[in-house]
Amino acid sequence: MSDITAINLRIYIEEAHYDLRVPCRITLEALKEVLRDALSAIHVSLPAQFEFEVSNKSVRLEDGILLAHYPIGDGDALRIIEKEGAHA
Repeated sequence: MSDITAINLRIYIEEAHYDLRVPCRITLEALKEVLRDALSAIHVSLPAQFEFEVSNKSVRLEDGILLAHYPIGDGDALRIIEKEGAHA
């Protein structure tokens, strides 16, 4: 396993984007909670239910898997997509 402990990601929410450094050994479920807390501090709200889409890569992300298990690295971008039928 790599010695890299964190990566720099760009997170897109609608038309806005935020550059964040996140740990590699975090599940996507935990990342969602960390993002919710971090972004609420700057008055940005997330959809009640959402998933991540990796920009420019055909990678399907699942909630219970560690971020380190995906081919995602520094400079990659994740787009937050509201799940259909879910409303904040």
